[in-house]
Formats: sequence, C-alpha cells, structure tokens
Amino acid sequence: MTKDERRSIWGEKINNYRNSNMTAIDWCNENNVSIHSLKSWITKFNKEQNPHESKETEWLAVELPKPNNISPTSSIIIKIGSCSIEIARDFDKTVLADVVQVLTSLC
Repeated sequence: MTKDERRSIWGEKINNYRNSNMTAIDWCNENNVSIHSLKSWITKFNKEQNPHESKETEWLAVELPKPNNISPTSSIIIKIGSCSIEIARDFDKTVLADVVQVLTSLC
C-alpha cells in the first residue's frame, strides 16, 4: 500500500469517526482501530490544515505602573497598643519578631 493510499484510507476513517457522534474509544473498538493510530492521524491531518500556526513563543511588552515614589530610605511604623515602632527597609526580621513579642506582652 502506498503512502497516498494509506493517507486516503485514514482520511475516510477520520471522516467516518467524526460523523459517527461516538467517542473515539467507542468508535475505535467498533472499527477495530487503535486509539493511538486514530489520534496520530487526526493530529497529522490537523497540522496540514493549519500549516501557518506558529509554534514559536511570541513575547509581548507589558508596562507596569511605577511605584508611588517609594524612596530607598523610607520606613514603616507599626503600632501595638500604645507603642509604635519605626522600621527601616533593611530591618532584621528576627529582631522585629522579638521586639513585637515583647511589646505585645507589655502594651
């Protein structure tokens, strides 16, 4: 059997499958066809019908809004009860956790 003959036969099989309103597994069982062969041929025919589909990644530029004038020396203030702590951007998390724990028990 030539390549063109095999192609023609599979084209008919795929058309029969699509017109059957059956699941692929049911159609394959009824027609003694391997599900893997059916899916493989469907993929081949789909690729030929859509040859211009690009497999390459297309990148788009995304512009993000600029942050609201946050200076590298800015700080935050945490209030716990009547106490407040001013913390610089480069604070030590362990020290802050210890201080918050002490202030929570005192304030």
